[in-house]
Amino acid sequence: AFSPTGHTLATAEWDGTVKQWDMTNAQVLVTLDGHHGKVNSVAFSPDSRFLVSGGSDKTVRIWDLAAERLVRTLTGHKADVNSVAFSPDGRTIASASADSTIKLWDAAAGALLRTLRGHSRAVNSVAFSPDGRTLASASDDSTILLWDLASGSVIRTLTGHTGPVHSVAFSPDGRTLASGGDDSTVKLWHPASATTPYVTLKGQAAAINSVAFSHDGNLLASGSADNTVRIWYMATIRN
Repeated sequence: AFSPTGHTLATAEWDGTVKQWDMTNAQVLVTLDGHHGKVNSVAFSPDSRFLVSGGSDKTVRIWDLAAERLVRTLTGHKADVNSVAFSPDGRTIASASADSTIKLWDAAAGALLRTLRGHSRAVNSVAFSPDGRTLASASDDSTILLWDLASGSVIRTLTGHTGPVHSVAFSPDGRTLASGGDDSTVKLWHPASATTPYVTLKGQAAAINSVAFSHDGNLLASGSADNTVRIWYMATIRN
């Protein structure tokens, strides 16, 4: 994950550590050690002061980057934590787990705010909308759920992938949601209204493990198990 400033990069490691890298010289700035088992996901707070990580040890950990220390460990998931995300205002952390639930945490206090239940299999990815009102979640049950964060209820279920969905990402303006799945496709959705995709992007030969928009929203990257990354120009994709 890139920091909001773009100056540093955080990586989740198989050895249970989290590393922060200086993008100007590709040197490791900080190594954070605390997880017992591989780390699956990392995300920066909006102010870049904190990092959250989720691991195969079923925990979510919050790190103070300036102090290079663990702030707290959040427990409650019953299986691997596959994805973590900070809300745009930095006040809430979302975690997605192989236990089929999503948990929302108070980032400052570490308190569990709510557990979201709606998927029938492992949840692989979570993403906040830019306005912080909606959460998207992707699951092995082949669906994407959109959650109203004020009420904790499902707004709508997005269907179209024919296998597990591995990754979701909102465009910076919040008008598009991208998803990548085991069916080797990237799908684009109008999250405000649609339940089916408006575009399916094909071309990679294996599962799509990750999707991400550029900061300006002009580009979409998709990473695949076929060892390729494709860059899609959003301006050429018909809405």
